Amino acid sequence: MSLRHTGKIGFDADPACIRSGGNSGYQAVHVAAQAGAARILLCGFDMGGAHWHDAPAPAAHLFATWIERFETLADALRGQVEILNCTPGSALKCFPMATLESIQ
Repeated sequence: MSLRHTGKIGFDADPACIRSGGNSGYQAVHVAAQAGAARILLCGFDMGGAHWHDAPAPAAHLFATWIERFETLADALRGQVEILNCTPGSALKCFPMATLESIQ
């Protein structure tokens, strides 16, 4: 099955569609929200380039773009899904910060 791409920003409630955000983390949050997740915990969303798999980190402008796109997803899902950023030192500030230890 493939999902129809309907843009890079915001949220599409149609489970046959996806907004990409330009990165797989955005897509994972999008799909989890479509699937009915009540809470989503973000781990490894530093958005600062300290670690990027085993490849060179993307240019800084990509992180800034991704952060802006995540802000549109946060706005679209506010009040529908609790999304907590559990990434210490994350540059992604559009979701409340938490620690995994504080989650109940």
